[in-house]
Amino acid sequence: MKICFYYGSFDPFTNGHLYVCTEALKKFDKLVISIGCNPLKIYRRRRFNKHLMEKAMKEIFKKNNLNIELTSRFLITILKLRSVNPIIIRGIRNNADYIYEKRLSIIWNKLFGLKTIFIKGNNISSTMITNKLKAGEDVSSFLPKEIFEIVTTNSLRDS
Repeated sequence: MKICFYYGSFDPFTNGHLYVCTEALKKFDKLVISIGCNPLKIYRRRRFNKHLMEKAMKEIFKKNNLNIELTSRFLITILKLRSVNPIIIRGIRNNADYIYEKRLSIIWNKLFGLKTIFIKGNNISSTMITNKLKAGEDVSSFLPKEIFEIVTTNSLRDS
């Protein structure tokens, strides 16, 4: 069984993330989505409740072969705890993303034997969504409807 692993904060989960997941599901038997937070970024707290995000993502993907899990660990720590080494999926929005992610993928491959597949998405970032929300702009075209309901009914807050 070919398994891929998609790790991110998904704060919030955007249509760009949805596209990456949809493409990954076309290529792999199973997708594991891990909603995490980089432990080194203690200065940045979540903007939206991760439990609500997880619930909405499960609703979005209820008919697909995937798992959605919450974590507070590093990606490598999570993968070391698993009995298989899945392929890591990374969404790429632009050249800067590609350069950064490519460097990480080389390190992960050399140190841990992990393979990374890049999926070109769009330029939607969670930070862009949050900034638009703070400015009172409409973000409905950037988010799945289940996520849009969360971000418009729950104020920006820590969880």
